[in-house]
Amino acid sequence: MIKKLKQTLVFPIVFVLLAPLLLLGKTIFRGRALYWGLPAMQFIPWQAYAWGQLHQGIIPLWNDLSGMGAPFLANYQLALFYPPSWLLYLGDAVGGVPALAWFNTVLVYLHLVWAGIGMVHLVQRIGGKELAQTIAALAFSLSGYFIARAGFFSILWVGVWMPWIVYFADRIASPVRDGNDTNVKSRVLPIALIVCTAMMLLAGHAQLSWYIALYAALWVFVGAMMHYGLKEAIISLIRLGFSFALGALVSAVQLFPTAEYLLLSQRTSAVDYETAMAYSFWPWRFITFLAPNFFGNPGQGNYWGYASFHEDAIYIGLLPFLLAMFTLVVLFSKKKRARMEEMKPLVIFLWGVIVIGLILGLGKFTPIFPFLFEHVPSFDMFHGPVRIMVWIVFSLALLAAVACEKLWRRPIKKGLYWTRLATAGGVAVTIGAFLGWYFLREVNVTFIQATAFAGLWGVGAGVLTLVVPIEGTIEKRRKVWMLAVALWVSIDLLVAGWWINPDVGLNFYAQQSQESELANAAGGGRVYQSLSDNYRLKFKRFVRLKNYRPIEPVSRLREIGLPNINLLDDVASANNFDPFSPQRYAEWMEAIDTLPEEELGGWLALMNVSLYQKVNPEVPRGVDYLLIDSRGRFELAPCVQQAETGEAAWQMIEEMISHEKEYCAVLESQFEFEQSGINTTGEIIVEKNQPGLVELSVDIENGGWLIMRDVWYPGWKASIDGESVEVYRADYIFRAVPVSSGQHEISFEYRPLSFTIGIIFSMIGLLVIILLAKNTKQVEY
Repeated sequence: MIKKLKQTLVFPIVFVLLAPLLLLGKTIFRGRALYWGLPAMQFIPWQAYAWGQLHQGIIPLWNDLSGMGAPFLANYQLALFYPPSWLLYLGDAVGGVPALAWFNTVLVYLHLVWAGIGMVHLVQRIGGKELAQTIAALAFSLSGYFIARAGFFSILWVGVWMPWIVYFADRIASPVRDGNDTNVKSRVLPIALIVCTAMMLLAGHAQLSWYIALYAALWVFVGAMMHYGLKEAIISLIRLGFSFALGALVSAVQLFPTAEYLLLSQRTSAVDYETAMAYSFWPWRFITFLAPNFFGNPGQGNYWGYASFHEDAIYIGLLPFLLAMFTLVVLFSKKKRARMEEMKPLVIFLWGVIVIGLILGLGKFTPIFPFLFEHVPSFDMFHGPVRIMVWIVFSLALLAAVACEKLWRRPIKKGLYWTRLATAGGVAVTIGAFLGWYFLREVNVTFIQATAFAGLWGVGAGVLTLVVPIEGTIEKRRKVWMLAVALWVSIDLLVAGWWINPDVGLNFYAQQSQESELANAAGGGRVYQSLSDNYRLKFKRFVRLKNYRPIEPVSRLREIGLPNINLLDDVASANNFDPFSPQRYAEWMEAIDTLPEEELGGWLALMNVSLYQKVNPEVPRGVDYLLIDSRGRFELAPCVQQAETGEAAWQMIEEMISHEKEYCAVLESQFEFEQSGINTTGEIIVEKNQPGLVELSVDIENGGWLIMRDVWYPGWKASIDGESVEVYRADYIFRAVPVSSGQHEISFEYRPLSFTIGIIFSMIGLLVIILLAKNTKQVEY
């Protein structure tokens, strides 16, 4: 059996291994790394900062360098507990942050391979042989959905688990078959499904995980409903739900802190309508099913289409797409329908899912998603409806496999006539488009280039169809034809994805000298950029969504230190580039962004900002630096005043700063003043300063209040001389503790209960899996 399995898998696995390696080899083998967008400004700085803490024996629970302090491990996209990501920390141990950055591209490659292997096994399970497995694996793993998002690591890491989730869910119930080949009447929970679910949930993208779970639920429910009826469909769905729940239990160490962060973040209830509808699939991009660069390609610097190229990318290769469309034609053809009769339930299911996915993915371009956003729970949780297009890409890849296995035959009679005519037409279109491309070289007509390539791939599809081996063809010729098909699909997808992941030399990620302008000028304070300047720097200079080609040396992106690149050089920033941020912090930053520059000084001083970074196109780097007289990170409040609510605290701070009154800390809590703290003086010495742990020696003449200008957040504990004290809200978003006169040792430590509870539940989940594996006779997978 093992020998037979190896024989059937060798052919597709070779292409699954080699095709993505050819695509990413230009980065991997040249010792370069991805940088455009999220790799440089989120993922790699986060990973480097997390590894730096782990190297010191610190669990990276808190980020003290971004956003005036923010939860770190609770940041879901960090995916600290996702086992494959641990390869990155091995890279860091070997060669520092540059090696970690390089290993990220290796990890992208490994995930694309894993997606391909998953599709190979799924197609094999539904009855597809070598070529069908290969086509589906390439169409899914090298699709525009993944390759255009290769730098969005968490989406890639989650998405590649989709074929595995469906593969193991198919053992519960399947739209493909019934009878003894499924376990719909079993009450056993599939261990492999639980493990894959846990891996998906730990990989760091909640929205895509939700879409994949919904897809698997539809697969199981419809499959059971088709063959067994409503009762068994509900039971199968419950069984699937328990498997997902156990996977979530294993992932609790990540999910609990993230859930707490979500409840306290700016996204605590629901995203607003405009945010939710961002990245709705632009209807004209349906053309890119045939020609991915019809509206240009930002990697080539010529994208002129609406919305974002990478979010709307859906290309699966022209031949796989045509094969998938052929199943729809046959579905409505009485003469040919019998050829895929056994696959008809699956084909109907897949096309049904495609229709649902297309409607939802269009977002604001139809009235349906806006209605669901207003009236149905979960639709207001995420932004980017287009991300549900993973349903379409996945379903089309499976349909291509079905067509390859059941329908792709050498045409005869009318079919032969139309295939020859279409192929000849493709030749004419290709030649005409290439000639137009050549003679109109000075005009950037991307549709001509795209049409030329689409015609070329179409001609290849036509020729391959005309020479499909007939029954009785010797095995060697059949293998040659299969090889030609796999190569043609691979080349098509490699050409489509070749330009869209810019890379950079590893020196980009090396730590800069501490004498650098940014680090030196910031001193012990924070750097601040207005939200509008931050947007201009990101999307007008360095991360241009329509043109990935840099208009200036990429090193300037590194020098300017946009959040969260500041983490690479241990420079504190008042800004943060994170999907979540504490709600009051977000409100604070939005409020001061509306102030005129002449009124900012008092606010920035209160935020421990010592360097104000402003856009200035007149200077070489495009930014100016204004020094701010910061009040410091720690201060003994010269006086205090009390506010009953957050709104009252804000108004008091606003009045104090706008009227240039002497600073008087605003404490937001109910307590009795034994001492007012007026004219409090003393000395503060920082004994230890780690993320999540700060120890101070304080010598204070009069009793008063110690202000720590880091964001207040649940889980922070304080002690004075070993005795626990309450951490109060100060100045709306900061922290304060009362201190009596004399010399004291004060400690602030971040010990979130959510993390502790998460560990306990994860251990329970692992124990349950071990007991299930030990005491339950599992089905052979």
